[in-house]
Amino acid sequence: MVIELLERLNVRAEERRVAICIFFGFFLMLNGLWAWRFYAGDTDWAKKKSEINKAQSKTKKFKSDLDDLEKKNKEWEAYKQRTGGDQGGGRAWTDLHTRVRNLARTNKLKVGRSTPQETDDPEFPSFTKKTVNLDFTASDNSLVNYLVALAKEPQMVRVSSLTIRRPNNNPKILAGNISVVASFEKDTDPEGKDK
Repeated sequence: MVIELLERLNVRAEERRVAICIFFGFFLMLNGLWAWRFYAGDTDWAKKKSEINKAQSKTKKFKSDLDDLEKKNKEWEAYKQRTGGDQGGGRAWTDLHTRVRNLARTNKLKVGRSTPQETDDPEFPSFTKKTVNLDFTASDNSLVNYLVALAKEPQMVRVSSLTIRRPNNNPKILAGNISVVASFEKDTDPEGKDK
């Protein structure tokens, strides 16, 4: 094919040999460079570029986590302002009871009776355990939404017990009792004794 092309171009026999040698030399050089890349592995620039890409993806993840942390910190500060600061005690306890009932109303739980309780936390003596017991009636979706809303609260609120029953023949209506628990730091006077 190459010889036919050279004949059409009126290249003499001696010139044809030189042209074919140059062509094959160039062809072998390209293949040699291509093979050397696989034999020698990645170049330093390719390694640096890979490291830069990894660092950029890590930076993006850290920035996202930092933004999330700042958002949660703002939510926590707003919550502390609503509840009267870092101290536990009565205001936070009242707010817990009110907050649990308001979340129930927002998520369409019909609360029949709610009873607050307060006990010392045996595991952590400097904390008081506050419990709110709610008797409720709701649809199954509303109960799930309520539990999700409790989990999203900035204050560490947990469900200690949940009893469910069907009050009538409607399979979508649930009734039962739920106990919501949160721990608050005990108020102390300047000498470090509990009030």
